[in-house]
Amino acid sequence: MLEQAILYWTCCGRPSSPWFIDRILPYAPLITASIATIAGIVAIISILVTKKIARRRAAIDFFLKTEMDQALLTLYENCQKHIKIINASITPDTKLEELVAAEGYGAVRTYLNIHELIAVGIKNKVFDAKVCYQFWSGILVGHCTAAEAIIIFSRKAPEEEAAYLQLTNLNRKWGRKIAWWRWRQSLRLPGFARHAASPTSALPSLADVDIPKASTAPLQAEESGGALVIDLAPSPIPVPSEPVVDQSPERVSEVPKSK
Repeated sequence: MLEQAILYWTCCGRPSSPWFIDRILPYAPLITASIATIAGIVAIISILVTKKIARRRAAIDFFLKTEMDQALLTLYENCQKHIKIINASITPDTKLEELVAAEGYGAVRTYLNIHELIAVGIKNKVFDAKVCYQFWSGILVGHCTAAEAIIIFSRKAPEEEAAYLQLTNLNRKWGRKIAWWRWRQSLRLPGFARHAASPTSALPSLADVDIPKASTAPLQAEESGGALVIDLAPSPIPVPSEPVVDQSPERVSEVPKSK
């Protein structure tokens, strides 16, 4: 049917089948292969984009769970409260039974297991590495630094020689990225390296607040927990008074009369 349509197809009153057969048909296999290749490339790109979106969604869902679940929030608070104390209490003579019986040890190990789970998910491409770094890098690097002795102690058991292996690898990688980012910020912003030492050092103290001397509005300020709270009462807007005109006869006589 297609061959007959080509044979009877005319253009400007002339049969086009000889031109079509001589010029187009030799390239038909190449055209077919090109179309199939383009379709395959589009399908592969679609699959890769879908997998990337799925990894990002999985990471966001996981982190949203950590921020909304009350049990995880309580676990995080207990970990923050005891991680440095337990890490400092470990000595070469510390026994595992004593460490397990310490208050807060279970919360610290559980939160380290969460970090390890995230590291394993990133390695196996279940979670998106970029999303995890931008949201979770600070807390992961901070906990690994604070719990260094706990991680080393947990590997003493023969069955735990590879404990937190992916976590420590990810910590080294993210630690280098954070150090590089801080170095670049110190070049852009003068004094950034000074303020990066503590999270509240960037907040101005009460003595550094520059209050204009011309302002007569009541100002109330207090500093608590590293945060500055300033209550500035609105000052009344000055209303310009009308100019006083000299109505004396001598002044009025000096004004020229309009013609």
